[in-house]
Amino acid sequence: MDQTRILAWNYRGFGETFAISELKKLCFQHKPSIIFLSETKRTAMEMTSIRPDLGFDQCFAVDCVGRGGSLDMLWRDDFSLTISIFSQSHIDVEIVDPGGGEWRITWFYGRPEAARREESWTLLKSLKAASSQPWLCLGDFNEILWQSEKAGGNHRPYKQMEVFAEALNFCDFKAGKGALDPLLTYGSQGLLRIGTDGHMFGCTCRRIGYLATAQRRTIPLLLLIIF
Repeated sequence: MDQTRILAWNYRGFGETFAISELKKLCFQHKPSIIFLSETKRTAMEMTSIRPDLGFDQCFAVDCVGRGGSLDMLWRDDFSLTISIFSQSHIDVEIVDPGGGEWRITWFYGRPEAARREESWTLLKSLKAASSQPWLCLGDFNEILWQSEKAGGNHRPYKQMEVFAEALNFCDFKAGKGALDPLLTYGSQGLLRIGTDGHMFGCTCRRIGYLATAQRRTIPLLLLIIF
């Protein structure tokens, strides 16, 4: 039985030497085939230089611009993928699994400015419309669905959350509520969110785990996909 391990982490400051050490430990312990990182605050050249220390063969990075966080993807040569399209807000990847099945992963980063958040949802919907392949989308959307997801501060405007929910519904993503929901993984300052279009895991078994690290700002996410 074949399996793929995917590690996703919005580190929010991977420029720290400590963060690199933490990531090395996770890669050694869990041996992911591909990792997605956001807000590393490192350039593409820096990520390429780190790649061999993490045990990966390939690296693709989108440098940060302004308040936006950088997006990085590292993978092993035995993991068959093609980068189809990317921007400051996403990396869209086509996958061929060991059984010959074709699907796609999108590593997504929502606009940090609330006034431009709807640009992210327009992008998300265009990604849905671009392909009929089974789709796994994960990342930091910089938005919430319920007030209970927000720790402190002012309440999020209802309309802002409603527009986000409408985008998820357009993409046929399931949307559950609560910290144990497989769509969410929480950190003290944010969350990663996972969406599948209902077809992604139709013929597979999947497990989603939350990994312990020495820092608590965000929590790495490990997906185990079994073919």
